[in-house]
This record gives sequence, C-alpha cells and structure tokens, in this order.
Amino acid sequence: MLGGSGSGKTCFMLAMYNIMSSGVDGFTFSTDDWDDGIDLEEAWYKLYDGTAIDRWPKGTADSRSYKFALNYGAKRLQTFEWLDYRGGALIGRSDDSGLGTLKAHLAGSYGVFIVVPCDILIQNDTRAGHRMHISRIVQLLTETSNSGNQPVVSLVITKVDIWTNKFGRGQQEKLINQLRELFNPLFAKGGNWTVTIIPVTLGEDLCNNPDSAQIAPNAIHLPVTFTISELYNGKKDAIQNSKQALAVIPPCKVPWWEKMFGSNDISRLEIDSKNQKSTNEENAIESVRRIISGIMKAEVPVYKDGERVRN
Repeated sequence: MLGGSGSGKTCFMLAMYNIMSSGVDGFTFSTDDWDDGIDLEEAWYKLYDGTAIDRWPKGTADSRSYKFALNYGAKRLQTFEWLDYRGGALIGRSDDSGLGTLKAHLAGSYGVFIVVPCDILIQNDTRAGHRMHISRIVQLLTETSNSGNQPVVSLVITKVDIWTNKFGRGQQEKLINQLRELFNPLFAKGGNWTVTIIPVTLGEDLCNNPDSAQIAPNAIHLPVTFTISELYNGKKDAIQNSKQALAVIPPCKVPWWEKMFGSNDISRLEIDSKNQKSTNEENAIESVRRIISGIMKAEVPVYKDGERVRN
C-alpha cells in the first residue's frame, strides 16, 4: 500500500481482511500466523464497536508485514505478503529505514494499492497533490518499473462517503477523471500500466458522524479481488504461451539401440504429457479466474496502457 499518513491504509486493510476472512463466493483469506489473525480481528472490532475515544487506529508507527493465504473452498491456492508501512516513510530521506523497507517490498510486488483519501482529494487545490505525496508515489513506481518490475496498480479512493455527501451518487465519473489527471503517468499511452480506480467507504454516514456512525463497508474487497483476477489472467496466459512453444518442437529421433526399448518418438510422448499437465493446470486456473471475474461483476473501470478496457 502506498499513501500518506491518515489516508486510511490501516483501516482499509482491517476491513478487507474482515470481509475476506469470512469469505466472498468461496474465497477466503487466512493468516499464516495464528496470532496475526487475532490481532487483525481485535483491531477491526475495536473500530467496528469503538467510540470516539478509541475507534480509529493510530497511525502506523512501524512498518509491519502480514503473510496471508488465498483459499478457495477451504483449500489453499497460494500465499502472499501484505505490507502495512509507516505513512511518513514516503517523505523520508534516503537513509530512512522505513523507506528502504518500502522500496524492497515494491521491487518484488505483484500488486500495489495507492490509497487516496477523499477528505484531501475533494479540496482539489494546488496543494492537495502535495499532501497526498503523489510525486513521491509516482517516483517510487518509476524506480520500481525501471528496475524491471511493473506491478498492477489499484487506486483506492478511501472515505468516498465524503464525496457522495457533497456531490451525490451520480458523480463518480468526475471523481475517476480527477484521479486519472492526478496520476496521469499511469495512464500514458505506451506506459503499459494496468490500473483500476475503486472508490471505497467504511460507511455512508461516517462523513457526518465519524465517531459513532455505523461501520458498513462498501466495495472494500474489490481492489484485492481485481489484483487476484489479474494474477490469474497472467497465469492463464503463461500456460497458453508454454503450450504454444511446445507445439512447435519436433519429435526427436533416438539411436537404433534404444528403439528396442520403446518408441522412437520419446520426446513427443514427453511433450504430450507436459501438454496434458498444462491443460489440467489451465482448466483449474480458468475455473478460479471465472469465479473471481464474477465477483468483480464489471463494477470497476480497468485501464491497460492508457485505454479503458471494461467497466
């Protein structure tokens, strides 16, 4: 996650884990460390049931990573690591250990969540971008891309209840266009970025009463669902490319003294075996991919190389 202090990174993660640990259409998250799961649940219910005194978590003082498992039908599909980092690291000097940790995680990350808070975004003045540290975020992504890793990006607009309260529910396209302008390098033709923009909220009434209004998350699970969907799209493409490469390999001939022990087309048998294994993997991946796509329900705009590819 990338975002300044107070952007809502920790609250977003707590709500996301609460939803996904319970499950969405058979998919669940679990923690590799049992105590991490307890910590996240306790922090979430403190937010859910808390009062003005202790409802909102304090800013993250130190970066902390969580190891999650993605499961389907109570069977593990794969594991991943989620970094909840100190927001101030974005403006740290080069010798800041928090900044070093952040850069190291970015170098190997498949997905990045850029957390943009509506309470700053709605001001839309010349200093709003500075307060959201947009230039720092773009520079980090530039360094990551230039080093050989170009992650899938989710622009997560937190506290969107503030925007809805001011402009109404029919103005989200205006919000999306504003984000595209602020993060325009990610939408440049030829930049080859895959980006989505997803407004989320912890509750529609929080804008008027943040200390005691009901917590009722909306769309919180979509950013991570989008990232998983893109991951499985990539897995499917990789298998198809592998099968195409195998298809052009000619069968090799073996010496005559080996023919008496078997077929002179041993490599073709091996290729057929690999193809069958790839087909089985492809079918399993496609099954997961279709279910994930169903969860998305075409609710979010997706941009590839600057072009909107679906709603």
